[in-house]
Amino acid sequence: MFHLAFLANLFIITYFLLKTSKLSLKLQKDIVFHIVTNPISLMYDLLFLFYYGNIVEWSNNRGTQLKGCYKMMISKMTEPYAKDIFNWKYKAPYDLYNSTESEENLKELLDGSYYAVFNSEKSLIGFFCFGPNAQVPVGRTLGLYKDSSYLDIGLGMLPDLSGRGLGLPFLLRGLAFAEKEFQAVKFRLTVATFNQRAISLYKKCFFKEGPTFPTDKYDFMIMFNEHFFKKN
Repeated sequence: MFHLAFLANLFIITYFLLKTSKLSLKLQKDIVFHIVTNPISLMYDLLFLFYYGNIVEWSNNRGTQLKGCYKMMISKMTEPYAKDIFNWKYKAPYDLYNSTESEENLKELLDGSYYAVFNSEKSLIGFFCFGPNAQVPVGRTLGLYKDSSYLDIGLGMLPDLSGRGLGLPFLLRGLAFAEKEFQAVKFRLTVATFNQRAISLYKKCFFKEGPTFPTDKYDFMIMFNEHFFKKN
């Protein structure tokens, strides 16, 4: 009896949230399907999606280690933030994402496609990249990025914050920013196939698996989201 009452209330909440959201009809249907097939385990993550479906500021209260991360703000990358990122060091196997300081790398981070993400205390906690710089060159050579209707997105978080439950709101914050800043409704990202943690996160945001391709060191996969926001 409790289970039925819980489901009934969940569907009522879902209905009103979806009716007022900016999420596309296709994504709304996907959300309803996931709730029907697995209501308990997905409810928590779906509430995040509903929250950002209305483009509301994320609020996080998961302990003192994350103090100041409850409000993520995004602005153009600056040289001081770029140089901070060069000092970030990820542990293996994620050391793929380590970046070394060089004139060429600094020029890329300051070319206008990168954005810094910082918390309410104005401490840098991550970054986003939008456009061709978020593509892997080998995939471009193979012609896998030909469809220009997608906005490519790349992202990185402060190593100390990785694995602490901020990945989902962080990505959703970036998608919301891109929708507003670039009027984007279709998104594409590229991820190393070994990075199952990231792939799982992207699937929670309804990205679908696409083609894979090899490079000298790693295999990569392109993922697509065609129906996140409603088209204007």
